[in-house]
Amino acid sequence: LLERSVTTLAEDEGIALAMAELGATYMDLDVQLNAGEFDELEAYYESDDAVASMLLDDPVPGSQTARYLQYHYLVENPFPSALRSGLDASSDGSDYSAAHARHHPVLRNLLGERAWSDLVLVDVDTGALVYSVNKRDDFATDLRLGPHRRTRLADALGQVASLPPGEALFIDFSFYPASGEVPTTFIAAPIRRDGLLIGVVAVSLPVAALTAITTTNGEWVRTGLGETGEVYVVGNDRLMRSASRGFIEDPDDYLARAAKAGYPTEVIEAIEASRTTVLTQPVETEAVEDALAGDRFLGVTRNYLDDETVTVAAPLLIDDVQWIA
Repeated sequence: LLERSVTTLAEDEGIALAMAELGATYMDLDVQLNAGEFDELEAYYESDDAVASMLLDDPVPGSQTARYLQYHYLVENPFPSALRSGLDASSDGSDYSAAHARHHPVLRNLLGERAWSDLVLVDVDTGALVYSVNKRDDFATDLRLGPHRRTRLADALGQVASLPPGEALFIDFSFYPASGEVPTTFIAAPIRRDGLLIGVVAVSLPVAALTAITTTNGEWVRTGLGETGEVYVVGNDRLMRSASRGFIEDPDDYLARAAKAGYPTEVIEAIEASRTTVLTQPVETEAVEDALAGDRFLGVTRNYLDDETVTVAAPLLIDDVQWIA
C-alpha cells in the first residue's frame, strides 16, 4: 500500500512539473555566499539546530549551490528547525525561490496528510536533492558526492532510476543523519515526463511508524499479549526493525537484562546512545533463523534476552527487504 501511494505520487503531473521546474532552476543557480554568509552557515553546523553525525565527514556541503540554498532556507529561515516547512520561499529573488513558492505549499499540504516524515525530490543525473518539504540538513546537497553520500538513500538512487514505470523501491531502515540519527526508511520511485526520466521522489518514514503498528500504540494487554508478550520485526542482518516492548516500558531494566544476557558493552552502549533497540539489538535465535530460511517457527525457545518464551515467527511478504516477524 505504501509503495503504491509513492508510485501514484511519482506519476502525478504536479510532481513531474515540480521536479522539472525545481530541478532546472536549481541547476541554473550560479551564485555563492559572501564570507560573512558562509561564516553563518558554518556557525549553523556548530549549533544545536544542526545534526551531529559520525556518518558525516564534514556536514557543510562543498557545492556553492547547496551552500547558497542552505543559507537561505535553513540559516535565514524565520521558523524554528522543526517547523521550517512554514517558509513558502526565500526572498532572495532567484528563479529557484519563485519555483519553490509555486510548488512548496502544495507539497507541504500533501506531506501533512500522510504519516511520512519528509518528501524529497532528487535529480538523477547529478544526485542533487533539489527540494525537500522539511528542509533538513540534506536539503540541496549532492547525494553522490556531498555529506550524505554514504547513506542508503544515496546508494539506492541508481536502482530507483532503473525501475520501470509503476514501481517503487522500499529502502531498508538505517540511521539517517538528516533525520537526527533516527532509524528511517525511504520509499522512492522514478519520475518521468513525456516518457523521459527526470528525477526521483522519495518519502521517508521514521521507525516510530512501524513500532506503532507492532505495539498497537502500546496497547499490549488490550490486544491479548498480556504482561510480557510482544510483536517485533527483524531484518536479515538479525537486528530489530521495530522496538522492543521491554525497552519502551523500562529502558534501565532492559539494559540491565541485556547485560545479564551476555551482550558485549558496545551493544549495550549503542542501545543506550540511540535510545532504541532498532538496528542495535541483535536477535540471533532459533526462531529467527528458521523464519529467515523461509520457514514458519512455532514452539518454546529462548528469546533475544535469553528468556524462555512461546514464539511464532514467519517471513513477511515485503518486496525489496527480507524481514521476519
